[in-house]
Formats: sequence, structure tokens, C-alpha cells
Amino acid sequence: MYLSQSQQKKIKSLTTKKNRQKLSLFRIDRKKIVLEAINENTFPLEYLLMTQDHFDKNDWGEGVQEKIIIASQKQLNNISNHKNQGKLIGVFKTLGYKNKKDNEQKWEIGLWDVQDPSNFGAILRIADWYNINQVICSSNTVDLFNPKVIDASMGSFLRVNVQYTEMYSFLTNYKLPIYKTQMNGRSIYEQEKMGGLILIGNESNGIPIELVGENIHEIGIPKIGSAESLNASVACGIVVDRLVGNC
Repeated sequence: MYLSQSQQKKIKSLTTKKNRQKLSLFRIDRKKIVLEAINENTFPLEYLLMTQDHFDKNDWGEGVQEKIIIASQKQLNNISNHKNQGKLIGVFKTLGYKNKKDNEQKWEIGLWDVQDPSNFGAILRIADWYNINQVICSSNTVDLFNPKVIDASMGSFLRVNVQYTEMYSFLTNYKLPIYKTQMNGRSIYEQEKMGGLILIGNESNGIPIELVGENIHEIGIPKIGSAESLNASVACGIVVDRLVGNC
């Protein structure tokens, strides 16, 4: 099958959240992540776009072969967000998602209105690295299927379960410890490791509510130098390493 103009327009439209939700599809533009997504099989494959020469040089196997659409390099470049597009673009279904949550998970990460796609993707990589397979997001957190989130996650979004919810209600009913990160919180180096939810706030406004309860622990990273603040994903990495890692 060869790529039609209508298919090209449809796939290109997946840049926007509105169209991703309308079509229940998202796309991956990087070859490495496309192949990883096919191998992980977390999301069902809808289309696999490639050039004719790439098709001829590889054996795609049963289950993938019938999803292949041949496109010119010019068409791939036109669809992709990357100037130097490779040979593959994958389109996957958001429906039929295979949840890989481990109910025995000791730690989870919560994101309160994190807006930057690169931060979100990097946090998913951190979760994946430390074997945290559950990330809870407020409804205003950036969309998981934003192409920039997928790029920044480098495939980790395939192994981390992401759940969107009304965060305040979720937190008030959460029974395990909640580690609320903030500038003037108790040093993470003094905090006991008990398991629970590590809560990361919005890049500009932090966590704009008061959380009250015996399970709330306000924690922070001690500042030694003069920087005004830390990037959300950097802060998340430091906190996770301290509370979840073997240090």
C-alpha cells in the first residue's frame, strides 16, 4: 500500500492533542522508538510508514507486514517534526493500551500541572530507570502522546503506566505517604524512606494548594549555590535517587 494524500494529512494532524483524541491515534517519529514500541506491544500498531528501500532491505514479520505503508522520503519529511527524518514513522492506537502496573509497587510519582513536554518525558525516563511503573498526572499535565514527550521519554513511556485524574481529590484520598516537593521543605537527606507518592509541581507555580494530613511530608533539596530554582525533571531525579535509590 502507498501513502495517499488523505492518509498523509491525517497522520500529520496527530501533532495536536485535539486530533489525537478525536482519532484515538498518536505517532512516533524516531526509528529507535518506533521499533521499541512494536517490540513492547504496549500500544496496538495502526500504520508503519517507510520508504521502499527500507521495506526491501528488512524482514518485517507477521503482524507488521500488513500494516506497512510505503511513502517517499519527501512525504516522511513533510509529516515528521524532525528535520533529519529517518526511514520510519509509526502510528499507534491509544485504545487497547496494555496496562503494565505492578500492584505491589512501593513508589509512585505524581505530577501537578507539569507543562513542559521535555520535563514530562525525562520524568518518565527517571521512573523507568528506577523501576517506578506508575505516574499519576493532574488533568492539566501535558498530554502523554505529545510527540515531544514521546521523543524525550526515549521509549520509557512504553513501560510506565500513566494515569490522568483530578489530582486534589486523588491526593486527599491517598492513604500512603505523600512527599510534596517544595523549596523550603525538609531536607531529603533527613527524610525516612517509607514508600508512597513523590509529588512534583508545576514548573512556575509549584503545587498551588495546601495538603493537610499525617501522611503529608513536605520535602526539599537543600540549596548550596545561587540558582533560583531547579528544572522539574532534574529535581525529580534528585529526589527519586535519594528516596528510591540505594544511596
